[in-house]
Amino acid sequence: MYNCCVVVGIEFGTTHSGFGYAHTANKDVHVNCDWPDCSGKFKVPTVLSYDDEYKNVRSWGYEALAEKPIRKVKIKSPIRKPVELFKLLLGKMKNEPPLTHEKAISDYLHGLGSVVKKEIYVDLHEDVLIILTVPDNYKISIWTMRECAFKAGLLNDRYSQNLKVITESEATALFCMENLKTHNISVGEKFIVVECGDDKVNLTTRMLLIDEILSVILEKAEDNCGGSFVYQEFLKFIEHKIGSSAINLFSKRHKPQLQYLQSVFEREFLIPFTGDQSKFTISSLDLEGRVFP
Repeated sequence: MYNCCVVVGIEFGTTHSGFGYAHTANKDVHVNCDWPDCSGKFKVPTVLSYDDEYKNVRSWGYEALAEKPIRKVKIKSPIRKPVELFKLLLGKMKNEPPLTHEKAISDYLHGLGSVVKKEIYVDLHEDVLIILTVPDNYKISIWTMRECAFKAGLLNDRYSQNLKVITESEATALFCMENLKTHNISVGEKFIVVECGDDKVNLTTRMLLIDEILSVILEKAEDNCGGSFVYQEFLKFIEHKIGSSAINLFSKRHKPQLQYLQSVFEREFLIPFTGDQSKFTISSLDLEGRVFP
């Protein structure tokens, strides 16, 4: 068993990522909510912005979405778009940036790792056990993820024992096992695990068996009602104001501006929202002034 004083759990997600950590001495879990250019959010967008040659990272996370795009560009100049959905960088598709999925993942983990290092205040290579979770349907091998973590600077050795890669469902099962006694779940009893993601909400019914084994007694039920649909509803609201033809043209020709609009929406409307109706206010959004120079 790897000896460590801090355990860091990194959730490397398709659209958003985050991390939490705990000292083995007290096991109190701290979830990071302080990111470059943003605070108060448990997760950061899984997004990168590169230079024109896609060799060097200009920014990542919220900063990659917060860059105000230039409205007028030279016809021959390429339009640089933030790189997201890394798991789609597996084949050679038309209009795909000249990147390998390994480079994109390594570059993103390097940025995320820089925040981890500042937060934990201990030697990442000597005193930390990293648990890296990936989506269940991810097509990249565990060895590839280990190689990316090494290139990102999370490991000082490709074969280092301070990294474990598991799927999100495995992490959920382990969390359930750790908390069953707290909630007085006994053998034969059933409970429902609710996973609220960006795009989907999953419900899985499990039952505790003898020898602390978890059984799935019903197929996972899922629906497209995750957090990203809040932004989709915001776009529908904008469409109602300016017309469907305008928003469709905007989405087709000005994708970077559309991504910047998402950043503006998150910062000025979504993050401050608490659900407290007494604090509701009327806000205005100048599309031309905020989205375009």
